[in-house]
Amino acid sequence: MSKLGEQHIRLKLPVWDSDRFAVPADIELFDRLTEELRVHSQGADNGPWTRLPDDEVRGTIEQMLAGWCGWFRFPLTESREIADLFCSTEVLRDYETFLRGIDHVGILDGKSLNDLAATNWRLLDLGSLMDFLLISGFFEFEGHRPKILEIGGGFGRLAEFLPLITGVFMEYVIIDVAPVSLMYAHQYLTLRFPERRTVMFSPGVALDDYDFLIVPSWYAEYLPRNYFDLAINVESMQEMNQDLVDYYVEYIHAHVRDQGVIYLVNSREHLFTGSWNFPSEWECLYRHRTIRSWTLNHPAEIFRKTASSHKRANMLRTAALERELDLHRAVQKLRFSHAARLSYTLHQPFSIRKVLTIPYLLGLLLVPQPVKRNIKVTMERARAYWAGK
Repeated sequence: MSKLGEQHIRLKLPVWDSDRFAVPADIELFDRLTEELRVHSQGADNGPWTRLPDDEVRGTIEQMLAGWCGWFRFPLTESREIADLFCSTEVLRDYETFLRGIDHVGILDGKSLNDLAATNWRLLDLGSLMDFLLISGFFEFEGHRPKILEIGGGFGRLAEFLPLITGVFMEYVIIDVAPVSLMYAHQYLTLRFPERRTVMFSPGVALDDYDFLIVPSWYAEYLPRNYFDLAINVESMQEMNQDLVDYYVEYIHAHVRDQGVIYLVNSREHLFTGSWNFPSEWECLYRHRTIRSWTLNHPAEIFRKTASSHKRANMLRTAALERELDLHRAVQKLRFSHAARLSYTLHQPFSIRKVLTIPYLLGLLLVPQPVKRNIKVTMERARAYWAGK
């Protein structure tokens, strides 16, 4: 671990090679972690990430990106494919608008998405930039060596991005249960930061000699309490059950220092739809949907751990989010209602309403092809809706 005094942040947008994710698996490490998980889980089901096909696990990170990042794995150069997948020709423009709106450090000044695409940025990297801008609005990376804890860090997406964009040396700890994630995080960060020390934790490993520490979840209790400055969880608690969500909320509370910051992004409408029992000592600083929200109730939340209760103020934050969601529901309902009515009209016998619809359809001949594809998808969904009536 580098011994550093006061650090000064040096903001710089990362640049990547096109073969960035051509990182091979370490099969020996994967097999060892798999056996450790089997022993410590005592037959319990640890989720789909522990039951992946061998050809995915034993290939490269590129082959695993669909599971980790879904549609966000696409390079920004493939704008047409991104538009098709999201049924919107405006998705990249919307991302840019959102990011510029929260760019309180001016890192995008003079830059366009085309500039980022030319340096091999992917859609997932725009998400990482968003994470950084939201976190750094409430957390200081400068002046110290940040101690960061991430629950469910995947292949190390943020563990790579935050040091790259800030230029700061960190103590970055990733906890994960999936051997494939643990193995690839170790491989990826080792290759991306050859000058820094990346360590796979096991009992007996020193906790004062690392830059990146990869911790299997069955060893999580070895980490020191009241130690971390920042805790992160992005879209993995949403795949857990109530007991695990409660466990990790309590774990974060115990391991983040007083006045530490907590950054959580999870859908409330994915696999986990239970209760989020945050301690009242967590002061909610931010709770809103973002451009990356792929379900309606899918907020980014930022808390500060304190010694006093913030129950009343936090309740107001929750109420504000509910009103925000009501507006999004109303917009979604309005959009779908118009598409459904149009589809219904076109499927009725000859009528004056159908005749009046013809000029609108003729106008579609002048619409650009990407927009036509979006209209087609919307119409197909509307037809499916009316078929079920």
